[in-house]
Amino acid sequence: MQISKEFISSKLVINKNRRKCFIFDLDGTIIFNNQFLSKDVEELLLKIKDEGHEIIFATGRPLREFKNVMPLWAHVHPLGLFSGVVSYHKDNLIRSNEIDSNHLSHIAEFCEANKHPFIMDSLTHYYHPHMDNMVFGFLADTKKEFHISDMSKFINNEVYKVWVFDMEAHDYFSDYSKTNGLLIKHHSYDKCFDIVPLECNKYISVLPFIGEFTNEDIFAFGNDYNDYELFKHFNNSVLFGNVEELQKITKLNIHYDEDLRANFEVLIKTILG
Repeated sequence: MQISKEFISSKLVINKNRRKCFIFDLDGTIIFNNQFLSKDVEELLLKIKDEGHEIIFATGRPLREFKNVMPLWAHVHPLGLFSGVVSYHKDNLIRSNEIDSNHLSHIAEFCEANKHPFIMDSLTHYYHPHMDNMVFGFLADTKKEFHISDMSKFINNEVYKVWVFDMEAHDYFSDYSKTNGLLIKHHSYDKCFDIVPLECNKYISVLPFIGEFTNEDIFAFGNDYNDYELFKHFNNSVLFGNVEELQKITKLNIHYDEDLRANFEVLIKTILG
């Protein structure tokens, strides 16, 4: 369904002739099917940048995966990584909260004993055990030098997220997280979940970067549960897709249909004025 400039203006607060801040989730918002950022979406982002507005990216991805799908010019923009565990800008770690190595050892032992496939992520590297018939689709495009095969060496570095690919392990880790300073982040469109440190979210991760922008001049774009805190705190929120919990608090909903790209274009151009 196509949306109009008038409809967008009725849902969002758009102050003309004011510098604005755009916060973009990646997957399901501007990145699809783990493909590189499309040229048409890139042109819209560059239009935002060239007109002097701020762009912040807030994603569940680690740094290496962000770089895999985003052009070089985007690499110097402020980043919230691992669904808010890390704030990163121009090769500098602004804030972070790693998972304790004892928890990592327990998570790995439980997953391996019960054959739950998982990946552990640091800022640039990753670990996963060898498991028969296990396929990590996106890792096919990840350079092998980023993989560390010795877990005992890996967990002595900062590890920010464990990605578990089996929902049968969810209840166990949900209970474990509640008593061990950890948090479960769900993926509504995939049968998997993240384990991250407690009190980490995308809103916290972008706070170091929003500067003097007023709430009315900040626009948050997302599609999944890990965008909830962004939508809760920033009034100009735009939801892609149909996650019911986010539909209750978003100001504007863009559906996944044949008009998705066209609607995204008219949305950006309307905000820019």
